[in-house]
Amino acid sequence: MAPSKVFGNPITNETLKAMPEYANKDTITGEDRAQVALNLRDNVVKFAEELLEQRFGPGDVKTIGIIYNATGHTLKYTFNHDWCGHVDKSYPKEIENGQFATFLHVGDHPKGSALCTSPKESIGAVAYFANNGLRGGFCNWIFAWHNVENKEYKIFTELQAPQVVEQNWEAIREKLESSACKEQSAYAYGFKATVTIGNANPPPVIATITFGGLPPPNA
Repeated sequence: MAPSKVFGNPITNETLKAMPEYANKDTITGEDRAQVALNLRDNVVKFAEELLEQRFGPGDVKTIGIIYNATGHTLKYTFNHDWCGHVDKSYPKEIENGQFATFLHVGDHPKGSALCTSPKESIGAVAYFANNGLRGGFCNWIFAWHNVENKEYKIFTELQAPQVVEQNWEAIREKLESSACKEQSAYAYGFKATVTIGNANPPPVIATITFGGLPPPNA
């Protein structure tokens, strides 16, 4: 498996029309597509974790990313930032509704540190443009992770106006450093974004974005 790749069939209008509960619905909306994708999320993420565990075992500091799209529309890569470490290959460029994508972020020794004596660090962030098809329903979704050898893992996420071009990376780094949590959610622009980081080595960062206000899966 390549370090970064997109998996699964997109959940489209045609997907829903083949389901009994939507077969006779006149108009299928982005919210409908998002709900079906969200209902499948837990099974998809479990499969992704098992797939990655087979591929990446313990070793040097690295972070495994799993991105799940349940917005009803396409997620598009916008930018990323490395405080320390680097992405192997590249981040997935587009993720369709109902698909999951993976990436591998590899830790490095901090610049200016004594090699082989300072701990390696995997500290980075990536952003995707999200659109839910509603007026004003678009944003840049940013999530960041902090994985330093022999230290507690941390994550951070926020939803930004897409007009923000120049990022204040130090401000985001400060929020990441002070988050002191392994799960965080953000609500804005009609979306809900949730990011978690596991305790395994290497830790999986599981990032999900969906319509805000949707009921929990299969509720």
